[in-house]
Amino acid sequence: MRDGEVCGEAKDGREAVEKAKQVRPDVVILDVGMPNLNGLAATRQLIQQNPQQKVIVLTITDSDQVIREALDAGARGFVLKSDAARDLISAVEGAAA
Repeated sequence: MRDGEVCGEAKDGREAVEKAKQVRPDVVILDVGMPNLNGLAATRQLIQQNPQQKVIVLTITDSDQVIREALDAGARGFVLKSDAARDLISAVEGAAA
């Protein structure tokens, strides 16, 4: 997976869902706190339109409720923003595997 590439960026959750539909990336990384459609709702929509879509959620908090909601929405994993520099690539590789 080290040969991966960024194939799109979105300014909000709605745009992320639309771009994922067009680009069909292997893994989508979503921030829980995105405007217009939060990351949890966007994850639900992505999984609804493509049940095989792999989603990683970025979050500022490690509360059990947020983690449970992300996984219930269909995310394959989550990464704390504070740990993203260290853990994001591993999370993407794990989701893609």
